[in-house]
Amino acid sequence: MHSRATGDSSSRTAPLPLVLRAVNGALALFILIGTLCVLQQYFGLGFTTDHEIVRADIRKVDDLYRWKLPEDYRGWLMNRRAWLYADGQPFLNRSISNRDLAELRNGWFHVRNGYLRFVPEDGSDPRRGRVRYSLNTPVQFEPEIWWLFGLSILVLLIVRTLLWNQLPPSASSHAPAPPASCAGRQGLLRETVLVTLLAAIIVTIQVVWGEPLTDSAFAIKDVPESDAAGWYFLADDLADGHGLRGGFQTQRPFYSCLLGSWFWLVGTSLATAKALNIALIAIAVGASWILGRLAGSRLIALGLTAQILATSIHPNYVHATITENAGLPFAITALLALWAAYHRASIGWAFVAGLVHSFGLLCSGVTLLATPFYALCLLLGPWWRDRAPRRGFRLAACFTLACCLVLVPWLLHQKIHNHHLTLSLNTAEVLAGAAHPEEGKLNRATMERAAAAGVNLRDASERYTYFQQEWQRLVQRDPLGYARRVARASLESLESLPTNEPGFRVTMLLSFLLIGLVPAIRRRHWCAFPLVVAMMVFWARAEFAITTPLLCIATVICLWRPPRDTRFLFILAFTTGASIMLLGGLSGNVAGKRCWIVGDWVATLLILSAVWHGVRLGSAWCQTRLARWRPLQQLGGATPRTPSRRPDASSVAIRLPTTVLLALVTFALIVIPTLTALGPHPHWIGLDTVPVQDITAEARLRSPFPLPPHSDDPTRCQSLLCRLDDLQLSFAAGEGTQHWLPQYEKRSYPHWVAHLRLLDATGQRQSGFAATGTGSLRGMPRAQPSIAYGISTYPPEHLALHPTFVLEILCIVPLRETPEGWVADWKRARWFEPAPHLLTPPPTP
Repeated sequence: MHSRATGDSSSRTAPLPLVLRAVNGALALFILIGTLCVLQQYFGLGFTTDHEIVRADIRKVDDLYRWKLPEDYRGWLMNRRAWLYADGQPFLNRSISNRDLAELRNGWFHVRNGYLRFVPEDGSDPRRGRVRYSLNTPVQFEPEIWWLFGLSILVLLIVRTLLWNQLPPSASSHAPAPPASCAGRQGLLRETVLVTLLAAIIVTIQVVWGEPLTDSAFAIKDVPESDAAGWYFLADDLADGHGLRGGFQTQRPFYSCLLGSWFWLVGTSLATAKALNIALIAIAVGASWILGRLAGSRLIALGLTAQILATSIHPNYVHATITENAGLPFAITALLALWAAYHRASIGWAFVAGLVHSFGLLCSGVTLLATPFYALCLLLGPWWRDRAPRRGFRLAACFTLACCLVLVPWLLHQKIHNHHLTLSLNTAEVLAGAAHPEEGKLNRATMERAAAAGVNLRDASERYTYFQQEWQRLVQRDPLGYARRVARASLESLESLPTNEPGFRVTMLLSFLLIGLVPAIRRRHWCAFPLVVAMMVFWARAEFAITTPLLCIATVICLWRPPRDTRFLFILAFTTGASIMLLGGLSGNVAGKRCWIVGDWVATLLILSAVWHGVRLGSAWCQTRLARWRPLQQLGGATPRTPSRRPDASSVAIRLPTTVLLALVTFALIVIPTLTALGPHPHWIGLDTVPVQDITAEARLRSPFPLPPHSDDPTRCQSLLCRLDDLQLSFAAGEGTQHWLPQYEKRSYPHWVAHLRLLDATGQRQSGFAATGTGSLRGMPRAQPSIAYGISTYPPEHLALHPTFVLEILCIVPLRETPEGWVADWKRARWFEPAPHLLTPPPTP
């Protein structure tokens, strides 16, 4: 089909292989440099520049000072990577939003939409002071450089195609053929094992050497807080044999069961929790590799796994003990098991899919609404494949049976112990908040209305009853309006996808680049490159967002030409994404980010698969048309080949993540009920004989600091027998957070915050409380009985404005065990200088 130089012309074509090697080398060099530039431009490789902030360019807007970034530095990367400096010293505090910045003010800054907003630490006017301000940002390139790289690579691809088609048949026959797809079962299994191990290593490196997580919600410098603290303490209690107790006993418990079994095995610590989270994300990455391979290509698999590892939302939350960490691998593996059940018409795989899916619901209920659709897909699957419809009934029945075997016992437990038939007792308040016609989501006003109605908000059962009735009332009052609000909120839920995360954007861009370059190099389909460049330009826009029409178009492209088995995979993926959107709409997107922690891979899979299928079909069509036009026959490239057979992964590779997950489940189901049945076991004996008040009195006499007024007032002072674990963190002077709990407020002096657990006579950890003090806790013994002496305060939390008990510590005295009993270990005792605000009386609780 393509003209070849033969006969006497062979002497003229002899230099062609050398020229072709030179073109290949130049192409590789341009691709490498271009890739590094993309990483620097959209992620930041560490090359930074400083922008001097001229005082005359600073404007005062709404009591904040605003400065506009240079034109080439107004992209969305600056929102995450830019940092403000004052006289060469970095600002300690970065606000997550302009709205919060207006309340935080002094010592905080925020960058968004090309503008820097800040307030100096001392509140002075930066336009009149002598402090020199500068903004450090990643280096950005001029737009012309992208035209240069793009045109250079395109020209080299065209020249390479022309040279290749000029080679004599003998030379081209020795060219390396593209490797065949890994169709063997063992090949895909080896790939999955390797990817899983690499993922574990990569995430471990990120956790050990990366920055601690502070997200102002679930973790403060790696210390779990709010919901994350609830799951952590529940797992701690389960490991101690207390069973389900505490504020989170009414919530989905299985993540805490998994974590508690690890705590029992290797000890309660944040390191243990992170190790479990690393294992879970590694399983998710391995399962996503299989998913991408079944979708059609290693390129899809590579982009999907890279997105999980590179998007900060996943590796960052390895630091936190939130239940969505377990929801991610269960969601992906359940979809793979569903595909295996359909592909092999296997009742066993349908049962396994139900088990994995339902245990995932007891970790994170994000895919709850997909359950009936999964059963429907299994019911209709055999009919679609022209098989006996009875097989579909059996598959759906086995899937449903497995779900019931897991979920029904928990629902009965909820009904018996908590008087309501629900997976979690916080469901009603979320639904009621979303049903409100004006507010549209659960917020402080929702709780204030409940409190005004006489509801005891600390009673989960009473709270559930009230909000369930409130939700029914709001829906019955305007059912059509409620349906419209849910539909609108479902579409808006996609706004919570991490599309502005640097890792998410750069992963998609590089995946597109690979999808275009691989056929351009291996098949000489150079048209694939300009096709993906157009998509990259579309994706790189600052205002880009993943929308419902975009996902629908991607799904249609995915369903256009692939085999039936692959189409079924995309149907399951789209069903999962749609159910997550609907759940977000029903909840008013009160926790949209948490929903997409479990399901953002769905959007990535559909988009990458659509790009891969679209580029493959589009470039083949273009090359075929070029080959038919005589003047451009030399640009036609290779003849499109039939795609190689896809791997039959249902019987081998999918077993790897499924087996590991079920092994973790089995271990937890053996350990946790056994520990609960045996009951709490004593850690130490005789703590009830410790003379707490006598030791406290001696500690007061030994104090090197002057005690605050009324420090001997029993109504203000507390002496508690407690235990100091590793839930502690330190703050520098002026460093603050945006958490709603008052102990994390910014203070003008170095201080620490810790969770202390009260101890009973046998050393069992009881309820916990927040404690803070000046200086640092470094060097204080952990996992040892201690006496904490301090002044109780009751500052209001910023979310619900309820008073919160915080103990301002003046002294911690560790205890050591002797043959005569427990005595104070004065050598390791630590006194803390009283905080300035302790000199005034605290507010009455």
